[in-house]
Amino acid sequence: MSQAGARRRYWILALLVGGAFGIIGSLMSGTRGGWIGFPFAAWVLYRRYGEVISRRVLRLGVFMCAGVIALMVMTPATGIQQRVEAGVSDVTKYVEDRNAGTSAGARLEMWRGALLMIAEQPWLGRGETGYAEARDAMIERGELSRHVQPYEHPHNEFLDAWVKRGILGLLALLALYLVPLRLFYRRLDSDDLTLRSLAVAGVLLPLTFLDFGMTWVMFSQASGVMVYAFWLAIVWGTLRAHERRLETQQAP
Repeated sequence: MSQAGARRRYWILALLVGGAFGIIGSLMSGTRGGWIGFPFAAWVLYRRYGEVISRRVLRLGVFMCAGVIALMVMTPATGIQQRVEAGVSDVTKYVEDRNAGTSAGARLEMWRGALLMIAEQPWLGRGETGYAEARDAMIERGELSRHVQPYEHPHNEFLDAWVKRGILGLLALLALYLVPLRLFYRRLDSDDLTLRSLAVAGVLLPLTFLDFGMTWVMFSQASGVMVYAFWLAIVWGTLRAHERRLETQQAP
């Protein structure tokens, strides 16, 4: 085997191991909302690397990921199975009795309250103070459970933007995700593997944040804003620098 071929195999193995540890980290965190993003991230990776990775390596990666997930779920000490069962139980209790005293139940109740507020005032939004006042008023009238009173946002990025900043706020948030997603997606078919890899990283960043935003308001905290903004700037800047380098090399 050539030195380049051996190096390629080592890198593929390192990526598979890194992916497995990434799955372990996500599972161990207990963040069920993040687990929903696994299939979407896997689709992006397969869409771009399925043609350059051998079927044997691809099967190895799938079996490794499936094995890691199965092992983590079946191991009681991880608490993953209990988290899944608790989520199903929480949703069932809310649907049957509107029980908002659980993690998932409280989120569903907050989403319902936000949708009611949006229906009353969809265009301009209520602002931070107006949202809190409307929430408290609905609780006093018995329209919302008191379990949601301590929360400053409805635990959904899109509902939060709409209910507080109106339709323009929602559109601005969607543009913040969809414009970078579109720019990176256009480069997924590049013949240059480095450029393609940067495009994959760029697609996964807004895609995963879209997923996280379904159950949490990522931009309500400085950490969420910094992670998204900094990595977006780093990946886009690196991608554009590589594109300029390729253009210089191809110039006559």
